[in-house]
Amino acid sequence: MQLPRKFLPLLILSLTIILCLTANSAYAYSYGSRILKLGSKGEDVKILQTNLNSLNYPAGTVDGIFGSKTKSAVMAFQKATGLVVDGIVGKNTYNKLNEILNSRTNNSSGQTNNTYIVQPGDSLFKISQKFKVSVTDLINWNNLNSTTIYPGQSLKLFSNSAEFYWVTVKGTTVNLRTGPGTNYPVIAKVNQGTSLQVVNKSGDWLQVLHNNSTKAWIAGWLTTTPSRGGSRPEPASSGKVILGYYPENYPGDKLALTSLKNYYQSLTDVAAFAYTLDGSGQISGRHYEEGMNFAKQKGIRTYALVHNCINGKFDQKSVKQLLNSSTARQKAINNILNILQTYGYTGVHLDLENVAPEDRGVLTQFVKEVKEKLSPAGYKVAMAVPAKTSDSPNAAWIGAFDYAALGKLVDEMAIMTYDEHYLGGEPGPVASYPWVEKVIKYATSQVPSSKILLGIATYGYEWGPNGGTRALTHSKITSLLAENNLQAVWNSYYQVPHFSYKKDGNTYQVWYENSHSARIKFNLVDQYNLKGIAIWRLGYEDPEIWQRINLQLKAQ
Repeated sequence: MQLPRKFLPLLILSLTIILCLTANSAYAYSYGSRILKLGSKGEDVKILQTNLNSLNYPAGTVDGIFGSKTKSAVMAFQKATGLVVDGIVGKNTYNKLNEILNSRTNNSSGQTNNTYIVQPGDSLFKISQKFKVSVTDLINWNNLNSTTIYPGQSLKLFSNSAEFYWVTVKGTTVNLRTGPGTNYPVIAKVNQGTSLQVVNKSGDWLQVLHNNSTKAWIAGWLTTTPSRGGSRPEPASSGKVILGYYPENYPGDKLALTSLKNYYQSLTDVAAFAYTLDGSGQISGRHYEEGMNFAKQKGIRTYALVHNCINGKFDQKSVKQLLNSSTARQKAINNILNILQTYGYTGVHLDLENVAPEDRGVLTQFVKEVKEKLSPAGYKVAMAVPAKTSDSPNAAWIGAFDYAALGKLVDEMAIMTYDEHYLGGEPGPVASYPWVEKVIKYATSQVPSSKILLGIATYGYEWGPNGGTRALTHSKITSLLAENNLQAVWNSYYQVPHFSYKKDGNTYQVWYENSHSARIKFNLVDQYNLKGIAIWRLGYEDPEIWQRINLQLKAQ
């Protein structure tokens, strides 16, 4: 979101390429499509190992490598079921595995018991309809990274004839036990506000799913009145919307996840910067499973952020192609809906940047079509828009965004009130208070204030010799100050901190945001009666910003 308009560091480009490559990896073999034996490797071996383990034939770690433990498990299974004992998984062994696993799927009580074996022609949607569960539940219970499933794959099922519902923990810290009573061992503890899905009941005790898949028992009197149906209850209203943007710049990037886990109690919403939209309407990317599952468990609303950042920059050519083709637009909308349904998002958060001014009309039309498709299905439509202080319909970067027209369509509009000075430009504040307020004054003249989220930057920029610039996290800024034995200077007009230092004979300027500059901007939320804030981005912030959020915004 704070990406530059003219130049991007090579590092960001490299990381984006790595992400794109890893986000679209596929299974090499489908389960049952080949003979498996000692030395075989692949996702189909993982499925085999999972199935054997579920039948109590220990195949060892589910790592996709057919080693000696897996072979021993296969031979034990073959011996027990009257097959030829050779440790090789062919047609007969596949068939017997499927037969036995499916025979265990239903018990006499009508409650599904552990597993369902995927059959040819199955899809998650078909399975969800068959067992009256949601696709999201199937994904969560089985830790799936996509909707792709294969014949022979074993899926966990937790359902019975009773309708599912959600409860919220109301005790400060509550024990989860192995059975319905205080005489059973404690296996975990959950905090107040945690949402849990109920799958069974015994007297006053509820059997729930912990961490989406582990069954445990909780005292019903320590939970709230149940929320019926398959949807997680909305978090209780405690003030303004506090949305955090959640990117993973490369596989293994834990900055946003760490921030989410540390400060989730201060957040109401997260938007996963995860899905790239191209000119044909195709969407690529990967679901940030750990972060989004954690957010949902804590009752935080999740949004799928769909953007046009391709190869490290917001691509004008592709977004032009998309917007000017009704076919591509409809394909994109259908793909967005599929993502929301598959992963259980609250809605979509559109972030289309560097749109040409002449595409102003088709951009609005696209948002209108998104709203018409998603709203009847119960999904929210939010949109990030660049900051501006006047309409300026012919201006680059900002002219395509008709605040008034878009404001009538979206449920939330996040104004990106940052990058006042940006990478590749002249040094200066990332988001000075006078400029931010001017942007908000214009925005509230065009859009209902009840829809507006104030963009809050959590980073800084460093300008060096020959126009070189780089983005800095708060942690890096703190290190630079300590390394150079400096204190930041507070600019009383811009209401932001800054400093300069010398290295190898060159002067470097740093302008940044911290909890103090954010605290002052938070006042605008009350002053203009805004819906809340949108933080770019989680993981870069001054940790003290969360205390200010709790005091000024969450405590209302």
